[in-house]
Amino acid sequence: MLSRTITAAAALAAAVAVSAAVCRYRAVHRVLARERVQHRLMDGCLHRDMDELRTRIGAVLARQRAAEAVLGEAGRVVDEALAVHGTNPHDPNDPFDPYQEGGPV
Repeated sequence: MLSRTITAAAALAAAVAVSAAVCRYRAVHRVLARERVQHRLMDGCLHRDMDELRTRIGAVLARQRAAEAVLGEAGRVVDEALAVHGTNPHDPNDPFDPYQEGGPV
């Protein structure tokens, strides 16, 4: 009778240990699955945000190139206008500059 009780108690203890191990395994499995989902979600958000950033930077660079083109064209127009009047915009001794010393008054 005593050996039956010990066997039953051992079987019950083994069942409790296996049940606890299965519960722990399932809990760990759920946590790992949740972390995998979070990782995929964050990875997707990172790719989306990087694509958006590249798009915004591309638009800003395009506007900057357009502005540089306009300024370059404006500089050429000013240079041509000054060339028509016979002045060199890069010459520090412009004889037609009224604000320079020795120029016409």
